[in-house]
Amino acid sequence: MTVFVDGVVHVAAPRASVWRLFSDVGRWPHWNPTVLATAALQGEPWAPGFRFRQTVAIGKLKLSFRPRVTAADPGTFVTWEGRGWGVTGVHSWYFEDEAAGTRVTTMEELQGPGLVLMRLSVKPAALRAMFQGGLQALKRAAEGRGG
Repeated sequence: MTVFVDGVVHVAAPRASVWRLFSDVGRWPHWNPTVLATAALQGEPWAPGFRFRQTVAIGKLKLSFRPRVTAADPGTFVTWEGRGWGVTGVHSWYFEDEAAGTRVTTMEELQGPGLVLMRLSVKPAALRAMFQGGLQALKRAAEGRGG
């Protein structure tokens, strides 16, 4: 079983500003209401091998995990992988220049036997809402309208 979620937002701010906001992992809870807690754990931030801890709210469920960055070009893209509850998730973020700012794309692929149980607690619509909410929160904060 595989679950795939993605989203795109157009931000009226330079890519460097959007990346600076995004890359400050400790401040995610200040601008993203779905992120309850974050902390860098080890490694050079946003380089392969970097680990961080994150707790997110998906609907009424709270999930904590410790992903590891597997690929990155800071300011352009980052991919991390996390495992837990019989699920492996690979999450990527892309930051692209546009004439009027930055295009931010995020996507996550979840696989594993734990998805059967996870889908009983987390409806696909709640997962999509979490992604869209995070993208919109990044947009608001980067454009100086919150965060």
